[in-house]
Amino acid sequence: MKLVASSTFLFDLAPLGAGTCEVESLTSYLARLAHAHTMTPYQLLCTLDAWSRHKLSKIVPRFFSARVNGYSPNVRRLVQALESATGRTDIRSCTLIHLSEVCAKNNSDCIKLHRSWCPACLRESAEQGLILYDRLIWQIMGTSRCNIHRSRLEDSCALCGTKQHWQHSTSIDTCTFCGHALADAPQSSRILPPDPGERHLVELLEYTSGEKAQSFREEAAGVFIHHVSKHTDLQDAARRLGRVLRKAEHTRPSLCSLLYISEYFDVSSTLILINPEKAAKVVALSIGRPRLPRKFRGTYLPRGTRQSAIERALTKEIESDGLAPSIRQFCNDNGFCETTVGERCSGLLKELVAKRSQQVASIRKSQICAIDRALSDKRLKQSFSNVREYLARVGQRAGCPVWLVRQRYMALNGDQKRRVRNGMLYMDVNIRTRA
Repeated sequence: MKLVASSTFLFDLAPLGAGTCEVESLTSYLARLAHAHTMTPYQLLCTLDAWSRHKLSKIVPRFFSARVNGYSPNVRRLVQALESATGRTDIRSCTLIHLSEVCAKNNSDCIKLHRSWCPACLRESAEQGLILYDRLIWQIMGTSRCNIHRSRLEDSCALCGTKQHWQHSTSIDTCTFCGHALADAPQSSRILPPDPGERHLVELLEYTSGEKAQSFREEAAGVFIHHVSKHTDLQDAARRLGRVLRKAEHTRPSLCSLLYISEYFDVSSTLILINPEKAAKVVALSIGRPRLPRKFRGTYLPRGTRQSAIERALTKEIESDGLAPSIRQFCNDNGFCETTVGERCSGLLKELVAKRSQQVASIRKSQICAIDRALSDKRLKQSFSNVREYLARVGQRAGCPVWLVRQRYMALNGDQKRRVRNGMLYMDVNIRTRA
């Protein structure tokens, strides 16, 4: 990392994993860039927006969510501003901008709403002393396992079960709610089967994150289906792919639909998007096509025994001494459908939710007690003149997220006024922390 020319004002921070399927996601890159400037991601976007309005006469969106990893117009404006501000030209490799002309608009069926990660990858990076970051492939919808460890991706904290967001945190290895290490999430020993089109997605990301990546041909999927229909009968494909095939022929398909088509015809997604006519010829020359594997939910039971199995699993979780799982985590671990569990066992499900709520409230109470003990240490307070650094150190000592420390600090000092200078909070010598 180094300072760049005077025309830029952000550090020249390089994206990790460029040119491979392990390329870093834009949300992870923004979190690392914000941490390098001692800001929150939202503060970084606000600063970038002000600079872009003045220098580029363009507005930068201030939202910060997993959707910035996609290819919407807002993502394009954000990437252009980041590349101008840092002086780099490879930040677009952290997104799917290259798919904006060939896939469905507005990131439809493309990017997950919540963050996903592989605990095994985070643990290995920490043990080897490497930089922790989130891969773009983890955030793509339809990706349920790590392509390296072949284990399930996590999207909730193992301790409190909270879905992970990016709005207020620059740390990617701890929970934004309880501060628990995300690398400690339990990993299933069972190896999951590959997701449909996983190998094609890996090849596609290797191309889009490379230096020689170019924009794909517009409406390439429709051209491919049109030429394939001249060489082979699509009745079996229509029966197996259904609406996915019909929509791809007339409109731009989503990324998930494109991967399903590539998996069925056993042809590279990258080749379809670059040269659909050549991809159609490859399909015509193939002898026999592999079918899409059926992805089982995990537990298929007869209607009569399904409810009793759900009741036994819920009772076991309610009577256990450990932290109760969330509804989604319970259904994923046992192979049940969330709708079926809610309709057939609503009473036991309410007991499980109530138990989990009490446990989370107890965790929060113990965290607040730890924060109060750290705030009552006067020697720790006198060693810092900056509120931001002081609260960060309190969070480290208490083992709690900074946002919770800040919330507790303001609750204890709500009657005092803070002084703001150049966007930085400074300690007021008259503020005295009440235990």
